[in-house]
Amino acid sequence: DELVNFLKPADTDDSGSVSEDEFVKFWMSRTGENEDRSKKVFAMFDSDKTTVLGETIELDAQFGAFDYSNDGMVSKEEFLNVMLYYFAAVQKMVDMEMAAAYG
Repeated sequence: DELVNFLKPADTDDSGSVSEDEFVKFWMSRTGENEDRSKKVFAMFDSDKTTVLGETIELDAQFGAFDYSNDGMVSKEEFLNVMLYYFAAVQKMVDMEMAAAYG
């Protein structure tokens, strides 16, 4: 599974799952995003709010909707579309927080 392989380096303690701390460090190193935004991305992936990623069901639920070709896999193009979606959603949350804080 491509998604599991993508997140495998984030599982630094080899537990088979990715904690919020592991994800945030991984995401920051891969994307250059700051800690706050990386935590927001994690929260979007953590659909069951367990603060752990890695369960097949959770990952399938998150990415199944982005398998546009319905081939059971998320291609590089589909994955990049997912990342653009998440970045846009995080940016919108940041913009809303800024507007609320500064009027």
